[in-house]
Amino acid sequence: MPISKQVLDYFEDQKKFFSNLPSSITKNTVVRLYPDVYSWSHKDRWANSFPKSVIDNSDEDFNTALSNSSIIISGWNTTTYLETLAADIPTVIFWDSKYFELRDEAKEYFEQLEKVKIFHNNPFSAANHVQNIWENIDEWWNQSEVVKARDNFKRKYVFSDNRPLDKLAEVFKSF
Repeated sequence: MPISKQVLDYFEDQKKFFSNLPSSITKNTVVRLYPDVYSWSHKDRWANSFPKSVIDNSDEDFNTALSNSSIIISGWNTTTYLETLAADIPTVIFWDSKYFELRDEAKEYFEQLEKVKIFHNNPFSAANHVQNIWENIDEWWNQSEVVKARDNFKRKYVFSDNRPLDKLAEVFKSF
């Protein structure tokens, strides 16, 4: 993850993404910034760069905010996109791999997500994709190859329902 001045580079990528969306999309977008900004003043920086944008102050419960969204864009390798994938909410993720490195075993799964445009390694590609699907997000999200890639990823990395409990039960039964 970005450290020290790299946080500013990460933040610039977020701004590049938003700047490359047309106003028809940005005016319908709520920005929820990473809550712990380690004194980098992200909210102020964002408001200065995009004074007309709507910034979510995290007053609304995270799950409620998700349920009111037609698509989630995640630019940070945290649990947000795992939760949205688990909830089957259309999701686009992007980040610079020099700040968010992937384990070798994960690369093939992210390559599958990249092929169907869920994962992007730069803000320009992500913004272009969001612009292309904006009028019919569900059509893209429900394409068979998109469903297959995200299901493969979810089987490996997303624990939903009772899978962890089922696995624990299997361990106990084996004894």
